[in-house]
Amino acid sequence: MTECVFFEDEPSVPYINPVDYLKNLYTVGFEEVRNSDGTFTVKKATGENMTLDPDADTVSFDIYENFCGNDTDQAGSSLQMDFVKEHPTRFLSETKGVTFELSKYQIDAAEVDGEIYLPLPTIADFFNATYNAGEYYDGSIYYTHTYGSEIYFDKSKYFATVERDKSLIDYDYRELCFVMDTLYGKPYKSKMSASINELGLDKTLDTYNDETRMVKELLLSDSKIDYMAGLSIMQGYFFDGGHTALNYESNLYGSDTVLGKAWADFMTDPENEQIVKRIFALNMNGDNIIYEFRLKPQRAEKYAQYEKVNSWENDTIYCVREGDTLVFVFNNYVKEAVSSFKWSLDYAKENGIKTFIIDDSTNTGGSSAVLAYILQIMINSQMHSNVYEMKMTNTTTNNVLAVPSELDLNLDGKFDDADKEVVYDFNFAVLTSGRSFSSGNLLPVLAKEYGIPILGETSGGGECALNVRYTPATLTYGISSSTKLITDSGAIVDKGAAPDYYLVDMVYDEEVGQEVKHFSNMYDIPSITKMIDDFYNNPAVWGDVDGDGSITVDDATAVQ
Repeated sequence: MTECVFFEDEPSVPYINPVDYLKNLYTVGFEEVRNSDGTFTVKKATGENMTLDPDADTVSFDIYENFCGNDTDQAGSSLQMDFVKEHPTRFLSETKGVTFELSKYQIDAAEVDGEIYLPLPTIADFFNATYNAGEYYDGSIYYTHTYGSEIYFDKSKYFATVERDKSLIDYDYRELCFVMDTLYGKPYKSKMSASINELGLDKTLDTYNDETRMVKELLLSDSKIDYMAGLSIMQGYFFDGGHTALNYESNLYGSDTVLGKAWADFMTDPENEQIVKRIFALNMNGDNIIYEFRLKPQRAEKYAQYEKVNSWENDTIYCVREGDTLVFVFNNYVKEAVSSFKWSLDYAKENGIKTFIIDDSTNTGGSSAVLAYILQIMINSQMHSNVYEMKMTNTTTNNVLAVPSELDLNLDGKFDDADKEVVYDFNFAVLTSGRSFSSGNLLPVLAKEYGIPILGETSGGGECALNVRYTPATLTYGISSSTKLITDSGAIVDKGAAPDYYLVDMVYDEEVGQEVKHFSNMYDIPSITKMIDDFYNNPAVWGDVDGDGSITVDDATAVQ
């Protein structure tokens, strides 16, 4: 049993001892020491320290990334990937610690009877990198996995009313400001990033425009409907392609709850027409509609002309062949993609394939370990290694890091020198679109730096790792975390990978009365095979002659 402390001014916020919390997240141990100066140090068994000052209301870490990082041994967990062995993080810059000034947000580090306590939602935010969190709901604390898992306890009581817990309103807002100011990655594509980096969330809402001032009022309302409306409007300013998701409609547990019905009434009430229009205008992601209802059908129509060699996972992963070209298609970086990819490589090697295309054009991301495997295979004729280092910066500490992954490239269950010689002598290429997001964006960004051609259109960004978090009322939301992926060249990952061959046409659509994107050229295998051959065989001809950032027929014309 875990003992918590409650305070009269925040009766719905449990304060928990850090060691009591951390022992539920990690397999290593923690020890708390009270120092002579009145501070408390929590020592992790692996050597890192967290120091809490109850007078100054600060929390300091000597090596934040190592203290908060996952255990490298994930055996038996849903995160375990049999083909990868992660090694400890390697710092590529001088290691800097970090101090969080909770006092700035009127959040207490409280000493009670000689022990130190933090609010449960605040300490959960510090350690969200574990993809686990503690939630307080209806008198109990639940520990849950935050990445792709279903809620295992009943939260329906929250959705039975439209009034917020008044004792949580102010803390909820201050906690959100703390997260966005210190733990949010502030990605390049988000409208709010620059202002939050300079002013913080609270002042940004106060000064950005009249609408953001209204958002702040809605976030501090005692109505759950107002609160949800405020978050839905704010989401439009934070939109970054998919990782940051502040609107809570997915939390409604269906429209048959009291809150669900009230939200539906709000959205259809003519009196709310203007605010509803703004919610839709700010959150309408037209690109996703384009890719779902134009790109996918056009791709399916083109690929139906070719031989489907094999398929996996209910046809969400498959490969098609035309002549001496094989195209590997997958929609997410899931564990199952690795064995399917390896099967396709071996088939290609045994059947005279010369060009191997990775169709990343509808891939919205997933595991970075799967990405590392696929990329290492593509570049291993240059590298002859079975270790790939994912490079990143932590925007909270400004430390630059590398996470080495040892890869079982031949999938024989062993990590050894044989993996270093897993080389496939193909002309590799990557197909991308604006729907290629997160890991689906990072693969072409990194592949391009190794000289692998990119075809299609500029990939969709997503430079920060995803974190799923909980409000003090246990509603979920996603943010682009402080783990920001980087490249060796310093390219901004969020800008995407510009294609070497731009293949999207604009075609007049009589039904909508305007020109729309047309994607069929991206999936014309004989045509793109010719481009890839030219790229590898005639690099002097197929250079970016006109300097527009991509290699197209215009560049070849300029040479001629």
